[in-house]
Amino acid sequence: MNKIESMKSKIITYTTDLSLSFKGIENPWDTIPLYHGTTSKYLNDILRNGIVPRKNSAHHNFQESPSNEHLVYLSNKWHYWYAYHSNKESIIRKVGQKRYETESIGALWNETNDFPIYVCCDIPKELLTLDEDVVYQFDVKHKINSGFIKEPSDISISDCLAQGTIASLKEIDPIYINEIVILGSPEYRDELLEGQYGAEANNWFNGWGLGDMTRADLSTLELMKYHNQIEVLEYEYPADKNNLVENIVLLGDNLIISFKS
Repeated sequence: MNKIESMKSKIITYTTDLSLSFKGIENPWDTIPLYHGTTSKYLNDILRNGIVPRKNSAHHNFQESPSNEHLVYLSNKWHYWYAYHSNKESIIRKVGQKRYETESIGALWNETNDFPIYVCCDIPKELLTLDEDVVYQFDVKHKINSGFIKEPSDISISDCLAQGTIASLKEIDPIYINEIVILGSPEYRDELLEGQYGAEANNWFNGWGLGDMTRADLSTLELMKYHNQIEVLEYEYPADKNNLVENIVLLGDNLIISFKS
């Protein structure tokens, strides 16, 4: 095992130990805005229970890339990427690779009642820990190979945030969730994944950090061009006040949400 993979393994052990020994939050109001991209297959579970680590739920966005089952993974930029790609995997499991590649994504969203979503949260800083994939970022990788980083504790939360992903030691309690955004625009999906955002995501995969697009840029694009096909569900607390979703339909240029009675 090379130094990078060895450090990744150490981080998983380190963050697991931190999660299992976590005593609680002393200052819940010292928070940072973060996002969780996933697919609407899990929407009602999130509306009732918040975001739960994989070890306590059936949620698994990426079957082929197992993560630390004790953590919840979050982002300050790449939540769209995670939403679209977890939705892709979910739909392929339902209809197959060929149909996913050849049929309209809007039609497949409607058929499967499975849409990309992201969850907007304010997370207490005390909950934050390392995402083990930070080891693949160029500056962190260089410090590992040069011996400057010897242990997971040598990597900071800021190092993770600087490349766009972070993790929570515990579940994301409903009290920390503000809203859930349902992404129902095929055009917005294409513009993001095939445009500047997608190019910056590819650079991120290759270790080059966040890129230039800001959260404000993305919000402006979302609201100005695609608001009819995006639905924002305000999250209620306590969570049992949230209405569960019965069905999501993309009808022409509009996204229609129906709720369970």
